[in-house]
Amino acid sequence: MEKGSCNGFWAGVDLAKAAFEAALAPLSATPAERTRLEVRSFDNTAAGVLELAALIEDSPGECLGICVEATGGYSERFARMPTRAGLATAIVNPARLDRAR
Repeated sequence: MEKGSCNGFWAGVDLAKAAFEAALAPLSATPAERTRLEVRSFDNTAAGVLELAALIEDSPGECLGICVEATGGYSERFARMPTRAGLATAIVNPARLDRAR
């Protein structure tokens, strides 16, 4: 499957100090559907990122990247882990996300 196809998805991540939550959002999802996505929790550790990577690997479609809200040191540290695992990661300004909803 080619990147950018309609079967692709983004992984959205909400970080905290000890844990993070993630949801996989298909490109075709409407705003209303995105509010009902399954959310999973992971430890905010390298092992937790590997669990997220396994979830992404086992999901149908192509992961176009991981979107993480900018939370200072938490997001910068987190972004390095999936990048090492070969997953593209984007750190975004939470104010821009709120405007897009």
